[in-house]
Amino acid sequence: MRSEVRWDRLTAPALREAVKDKTVVIIPLGATEQHGPHLPTQVDWRSAYEISLRAARLMAGRQRALVTPAIPFGMSEHHMSLGGTLTLDYATMAAVVGCVVRSAARHGFERGSSC
Repeated sequence: MRSEVRWDRLTAPALREAVKDKTVVIIPLGATEQHGPHLPTQVDWRSAYEISLRAARLMAGRQRALVTPAIPFGMSEHHMSLGGTLTLDYATMAAVVGCVVRSAARHGFERGSSC
């Protein structure tokens, strides 16, 4: 049975155990923005999330990794005129990412990556 890689499927005790294993935390980042008339606005963040899950599974056996829920917003001011885009400014984006990283660190995780 393969080890769970999704942070949101683990219990608090299981996450404490993951800390002991020096688990890497992957934080997927992606925008919610237009992609023409044929694709949904979730393409960027959903792709980052799915790629992160695949990467974590490929790492199994060498290095355990957990994937947090995706941060589905980016800095997409340049897409605002095209419709459907949700954007953050730099300060807010930096604050959101910083808060997620600090949260994981407060639980004892020391290694991480953003995708």
